[in-house]
Amino acid sequence: MRSPVASTLTMRLVVVLVITVSTLLWSAALAADEPQAAPPTAEAPPPNETQAAQAERLQQAREAFRLGTSLAAQVQWVEALAAFERSNELQPHPTTLYNIGYCERALGRYTRARKMLTAALKPKPPADVLPEDLAKLARSYLKEIDTKLVRLVISVRGEGLLVAVDGRPLERQPAPVGATPVMVAGTRGAGDPEPVVASTFSLEIDSGEHVLVLSDSQTDTVRAFSIDFAAGTTSHLDLGLTDPKPAVLEPPNPAPVLPPPTETRLPDELGPSVSAPRVAAYVVFGIAGVGLVATVVSGGIALDRKSKLDEACGADLDNCPPGSQSDIDTMTTAAQLANAGLVITGVATAAGTVLWLAFDGDASSADTKPATGLRPFVGVGVAGISGWF
Repeated sequence: MRSPVASTLTMRLVVVLVITVSTLLWSAALAADEPQAAPPTAEAPPPNETQAAQAERLQQAREAFRLGTSLAAQVQWVEALAAFERSNELQPHPTTLYNIGYCERALGRYTRARKMLTAALKPKPPADVLPEDLAKLARSYLKEIDTKLVRLVISVRGEGLLVAVDGRPLERQPAPVGATPVMVAGTRGAGDPEPVVASTFSLEIDSGEHVLVLSDSQTDTVRAFSIDFAAGTTSHLDLGLTDPKPAVLEPPNPAPVLPPPTETRLPDELGPSVSAPRVAAYVVFGIAGVGLVATVVSGGIALDRKSKLDEACGADLDNCPPGSQSDIDTMTTAAQLANAGLVITGVATAAGTVLWLAFDGDASSADTKPATGLRPFVGVGVAGISGWF
């Protein structure tokens, strides 16, 4: 037969093992939703690069990657983004692209984040493949971004016009033959406006304020339009060089407001639970309170009538003058009600106290729960209830 000491030791070892494994799994789950810290690995070197130059380039890429990871952990997204971009220039890698997309998403630049996350999911050979856990996160972020982008249908009046948004030319997205061209704002570097691809095209852009510039290369006419849309908005705008502002052909259609997700709360976050016996104690104490009120009110009436009868009849009620019988009856009834209320108060208080103390929980929580109690008292011409906690 195993001794109690051995059983206790075994149980403690099992608990320690479970806690250790749970901590490792939880840490891995948390780390999966943060910029990843796997330094870039070596890929095919550029042509004519010496082995020493390749090693130096790879070392610089890894240092920039580690710097970006450290900055991201400090929520310095702009600086972290610059470090990851530097690392990716030196040594392209799907994980680095993922981290760039992560930083862009944190900065609210969703068109750029979508471009980087998509590139991370489709690396060019011979690049490594993005780990499946990161790929799963990247796909979930892409779905989220899709709900946040503003989608505009732009109709442009005029020939040979150029367009740019926020000082950047637009980037064309792949689309089926014959479909309306889809352009994206914010994904290219700063540059001059470029020719409009069609008189009507779709524009995907981040929410917020932007400046759309329309110009004519032949006449040097330039018109700047300020646009501002909330996340998820769709609308149709008509633009011309002579227009003071965009003509809204279709009123903005904001994205539907979804109800917030149901909050999952742990039992200890819901506050201390109230057991059935404790509820019963509250009910019984309530009955005691009602009895006490009846005792005080009825007792007061009985004492009032008794005082009047003492003045009219003296010590002997048999010598009361005519007309005093109603006061005698009222005093008697009130006294009986006061006695009944007193009995109810006493019994209910005792029962409630028993319920409260008998089911007050184990001894381990006694130090954290204040002792409470109620005590009725009755004196000459006065009755009440006292309590402590």
